[in-house]
Amino acid sequence: MSATAQHTITRTFQAPAQVVWDVLTSEEGINSWFGPRGFSATVNALDFRVGGAFTYTMQATDPQMAERMSAAGRPTSWPASAVFTAVNPITDFAYTLSMPMGPGKMVSVLHTFSLTPTEEGVELVLVLDAESAELIAPAAMGYKSAFERLAELVEAG
Repeated sequence: MSATAQHTITRTFQAPAQVVWDVLTSEEGINSWFGPRGFSATVNALDFRVGGAFTYTMQATDPQMAERMSAAGRPTSWPASAVFTAVNPITDFAYTLSMPMGPGKMVSVLHTFSLTPTEEGVELVLVLDAESAELIAPAAMGYKSAFERLAELVEAG
């Protein structure tokens, strides 16, 4: 995939890097935060190693969101699959995600997560790379919401 668009999201969590890493990379953790508010993700497979598979199903759980998706002709539930391209415990990981964006249209987005300890906790940087900004915009918006959910989990103490 040759990326022509990139978007970076940076968020500092007031929690130890190990705690954030564990919630980012475990099936239980992913099921609890992954996806924007109004959606849930269910991990179907998680082989957390380079070349390993990560598959999940995203579902609109908020009735209003499901109604808006349906009205726009979009499914309210869809599968997604990824392959890990890098895994360096507690510091970074990356995967290329492929998911349907309409009938017969699959898109791929490279996701690169990096964690850096700070005085406040840990800084998480997510870089999204794709063929166009139009492919990145919905993912970026979703991750900003999902990171709010992630903060609620890791900062609860």
